[in-house]
Amino acid sequence: MRNDHTTARAAVPIRDGIAVLSGYNVRIRIDRRHLAVEDGCGLERREARFSKAPSRLRRLVVLGHTGFVSLEALRWLADAKAALVVIDGDGTVIASTAPQRINDPRLRRLQALAIGTPIGVEITRELLGRKVEGQRRVLATIGALDPVKASAFDEFLGRIAEARSIEECLGAESVSAAHYFRAWESRVAARFVKRDAAAVPQHWRAFGGRSSHITGNPRTATDPVNAMLNYLYALLEAETRIALLTFGIDPGLGFAHADVSNRDALALDVMEAARPAVDSWLLDLLATRPLKVREFIEGRDGRCRLTPPLAHELAASIGRWRSVVAPIVENLVDLLGSADRQLSPLVGLAGRKAKPRLAGIAAHMPRVRIAVTVDRRRKHVSGAVPDRRCHNCGEPFRGKRCKDCGFAPVLADDTGADRQRVAAMVQARADRDWRGAADDRDFKRDILPRLQGVTLRRIMEATGLSKRFASQIRNGLAVPHHRHWEALSRLGTKDHQAVRET
Repeated sequence: MRNDHTTARAAVPIRDGIAVLSGYNVRIRIDRRHLAVEDGCGLERREARFSKAPSRLRRLVVLGHTGFVSLEALRWLADAKAALVVIDGDGTVIASTAPQRINDPRLRRLQALAIGTPIGVEITRELLGRKVEGQRRVLATIGALDPVKASAFDEFLGRIAEARSIEECLGAESVSAAHYFRAWESRVAARFVKRDAAAVPQHWRAFGGRSSHITGNPRTATDPVNAMLNYLYALLEAETRIALLTFGIDPGLGFAHADVSNRDALALDVMEAARPAVDSWLLDLLATRPLKVREFIEGRDGRCRLTPPLAHELAASIGRWRSVVAPIVENLVDLLGSADRQLSPLVGLAGRKAKPRLAGIAAHMPRVRIAVTVDRRRKHVSGAVPDRRCHNCGEPFRGKRCKDCGFAPVLADDTGADRQRVAAMVQARADRDWRGAADDRDFKRDILPRLQGVTLRRIMEATGLSKRFASQIRNGLAVPHHRHWEALSRLGTKDHQAVRET
């Protein structure tokens, strides 16, 4: 007689483009142009078939270490712009694939040259400063930020802002982390349902710090809160690595974390700034949802791990960390791009030592720029084909930022295409955000006559406008925005008084 379990299998759900697989003998393959997945334990198995267009699969998270994935399935995921994330039972990220990658060698060269320079220190200050500021907000949310702790965190932020080396930044950050998690010990605790009160170990009920009772480091969790933190941090690390690869940055070349084999140092650097967002989300979950004993398992050595029901619930939050990491990675790309002038001489020196003739030729070559907008007017020939779908999630994209995942396109452009349009967008944004009050003066009657003796350079410096528009203003062919009237009025009055004195 056949078992009922072998005739009917549950379906693998997909929520917000995220599908989570767990158990033993996980299978990911292609079956008649569909992505066929299967997971589960023993007779309790689940399966599903995904097609590229209707399924909208963006992340396939695998919780386990047994099973297989075929090469055809990896190609299917790449074509669908979906990422595969494999996480071990202890929260270690085994593998992660990026849906799409921008191949910009110049950006990776700048990243390598920035290590050990003031640019690397500036990036470290930016990342760790965001982390300490976020920790301060989390403590204020849970009511643990008294005046003493507030002044201490102000001191930590000041030390990071004034740090001249990465070691000084790490010293201030380590002390702030100790104060931060020490405040958790009196405010954070795991709540369990009443029927599991007798089965809950005593050290599971309270948060005793980030140190493990087994190894003394945070990696091996011995209580539910730390186990959930480690698991969420693993999801954040995987999403950070995908974001860095999406923007064409090497996740292994870090600034604050040391170079270690089989570790993505830069991913660990970037995720430091996003850790407070993970902490805040977990604290909200603990405050609103009681836990169950069956959602955790205690190993023979005392380590605490999550079981699939709770692990699936936490893995479904990976889409949230995608939108948290995106602005941080974009800011990192901007910092590296703006450091072109400081780091380019290092490239010239290295080339001059190795190949003098090539170094002289490279010195006269135009610098490659990174364009943040698409050249819609086709005035220049762009080195990359504009893609009006998001580089991260693959959704149709309009505007400057994807509404689904928060990413903005970064296209490699050898000519710096459409820089005039970028400057016009900056001016239009400043005009829109202006909150001053318009006076009753008439520009052509009260201000324009005083600008006749003013040079175009001074008008450009006072307003930040282009030379062409400054010429149109002085000739009476254009009227600037009201936010420029006061500066032009002072400029014209100063020159008018100088003419009268002479």
